[in-house]
Formats: sequence, structure tokens, C-alpha cells
Amino acid sequence: AVPHFFFDEELHKLVLWELPEISWKQSCEDYIRELGLLYTDAVLLLFSDKYMLSDIYCKLCVAMAVHGIPFFVICAPTGAVDAKLMTQIQQDFQKKDIRVRMLDPARPA
Repeated sequence: AVPHFFFDEELHKLVLWELPEISWKQSCEDYIRELGLLYTDAVLLLFSDKYMLSDIYCKLCVAMAVHGIPFFVICAPTGAVDAKLMTQIQQDFQKKDIRVRMLDPARPA
């Protein structure tokens, strides 16, 4: 894991950790334990066209939810947003009982 430090008068001290990818052979429980995710304030999972949301990351989200680890999944496509793909992602998470809020930067609420 690689730490990135940010100092801000409002945030005091913020540390973002760039975590290694989870491997297909590694269990989600082992990943959570080895990286100490139970002791973090929140986990941000970033996906884009380059790093697609895969089944192993969906399983990781479910495992984090079971352990009560706060997490946010951020899907940031580099091009035009494919509405069908975004609907599929939303449905996949909802099938696993994970609440989904979709935000469109072109139409902020």
C-alpha cells in the first residue's frame, strides 16, 4: 500500500492509501485482514474504462458491507456514459443488497 498525505486546515490531516489489486486466488476475507481495512475510516473503490468492475470486486464490496466497513464505489468513465452499462452496474449491486446512488456530473442534484 502506498500512502498519499494531504494537509489542509479544514481536514487537519488526510491520508489516502493506494491499495494493491486483489488477486483472483486471494479471498476477500484475507484481503480485508491483510490490509487492515477494518481499521480504516472508509474505502473508495475507483473504476473506469481502464479498471472495470469485476466479480471479485463485487464480492469485496459484499464482504466489506458484512464487516461494517464504510465504502464508496466510484465509476468514472472516460468517455460518454453508457446508460445500459450503468444500469447493469446498479442492478448488480442491488442484487447483493448494496444501496446504490448514481450521480451524473452533467446533471448534479
